[in-house]
Order: sequence, then structure tokens, then C-alpha cells
Amino acid sequence: MSHVTSIDIEISNLTALESAIQEMGGTFLRDKKNYEWYGRHVGDFPLPPGFTKDMLGKCEHAIGLPGTTYQIGVVRNPAKPKSYTLLYDFWGPGEKLRSHFGDGLTKLKQMYGVHTATAAAKAKGYYVTRKQVGDTIKLQIAV
Repeated sequence: MSHVTSIDIEISNLTALESAIQEMGGTFLRDKKNYEWYGRHVGDFPLPPGFTKDMLGKCEHAIGLPGTTYQIGVVRNPAKPKSYTLLYDFWGPGEKLRSHFGDGLTKLKQMYGVHTATAAAKAKGYYVTRKQVGDTIKLQIAV
């Protein structure tokens, strides 16, 4: 069964995405043009907004995770072609992606935000410290 969903985030900094993935134990598969999933849309789950069946499984880059064959596709956003969105099949082997990176990839989105903000602050010459407080990551940015 195919249950491909898109994630409500715009990815514009691939370097920050790659470092977030690596910190979380995943692998950024640069220039991989197909991500692993069920392999065909069987109509049992709505298509991600802006995508057709023919677009599923295709990507610019992919994200791998040890212990599962399924991957997350880093796909050009059809509505905003200068950014990327994340697509993945969360059913069957994709459950490991969902449990590791969070339901709706919330943990990955959080870590991407941390790496993006850290890179932007450092580019402006600021010093950044990070503290984990439960499920929250707090950044302190100073001169």
C-alpha cells in the first residue's frame, strides 16, 4: 500500500538539511533521483498537494536511514521551484522513518530549523550555543 505524504516545510538550505540529517543518524543522498517507497500509488491515500502519481518516487536528493529500505525524497516544490519539500511513504517500512524523524517529520523539521538558524547567525558573526530542554531545542545567539 502506498501512503506518500508531503511535509509542510520549505527547504531552501541543503547544507543545513544535510547536517541536520547527519546529526540525527541519517544519510543525505545527494543527487539521488529516486527515493525508495512502495513503488506505485494504489489510490488508498490522497496524493500530496501539487503532485501527480507520475511524480511520486522522483526527487533531486534523498534521505536514507539505517534499518529501513524506504527513503525520504527531497523534491522540488511545484508551487515554489526554488525550494524543496519532503515526500515519503510512511506505511510499512516507512514507519521507521516516521518513528525516527517524528510524525510528520517534526523532529527533522525542528533540527533543520536549528541548523538553518545557526548557519545564518554564524554567517553574520554571531556566537551560537544550543541547549536541549526536553523536546525543545533552545538557541542562544550572542555577539
